[in-house]
Amino acid sequence: MDLVITIADKVEKEIIINALKCVDEIDKIIDSENISDTINEIKNGSSNTAVCDIESLRENILDILDEIKLVKTQNLNAKVILIANKDSDIMSSAAFRFGINYVIIRPYDIDSLVKKIMDISMGNTGINYSAENKSKQMAVERTISTILNETGILPNLRGHKYLKDAITMGYYNRNFLEAVTKFLYPEIARNNNTTADRVERSIRHAIESAWNRCGGNGFYAKMGFGDLYDGRRPTNSEYIFTVVEYLNNHIS
Repeated sequence: MDLVITIADKVEKEIIINALKCVDEIDKIIDSENISDTINEIKNGSSNTAVCDIESLRENILDILDEIKLVKTQNLNAKVILIANKDSDIMSSAAFRFGINYVIIRPYDIDSLVKKIMDISMGNTGINYSAENKSKQMAVERTISTILNETGILPNLRGHKYLKDAITMGYYNRNFLEAVTKFLYPEIARNNNTTADRVERSIRHAIESAWNRCGGNGFYAKMGFGDLYDGRRPTNSEYIFTVVEYLNNHIS
């Protein structure tokens, strides 16, 4: 397996590369100096996994993200991992819409970073709960339940459980969010002995009912994204993605 890496800070890049060199599954690490070269490596198939940071995208960032999204439609096996700072919340929360598979927030543990890169590169979509600290699991579950309840999605709604499952799966592995309709809903359906269509409808009904009743109780403000979507009701995917981003930024 080959990787291409674009990190603005040379010291950080060297640390990551040295850590990845210890991984037997990696055959080659391409040290790219700019994001355009990284995109070309993915485009021509020289590498299927790219690791870049938000600083390397600073110039014409939306154009670059658009290009990444286009390249990923041409190379379906491509994986793009973005490293960002906590002060890049809005940008990192929107990045997945352009084909970013996972956003890692600084500061990070280098071993956890390498594991995440390998999980995504190898297409590991399973959730390894045993790898997570038990107290962290409990914090994630409590936070998700609190957010659902505070935004009016109460446990008596069928979509409550499905939303909780979707957010949990998305938090532990970003790959679940790549294809919500084709992958996430069917997976939840299998786990709950129902159909993907019923999962989608139940989640949509729960969000619509809560929003019509209480306007989401300031959902976007609670998540730290203010008027990112002009206060409108989120779609199923937007609700899931926004809560996952909140968890990524607030649970360590």
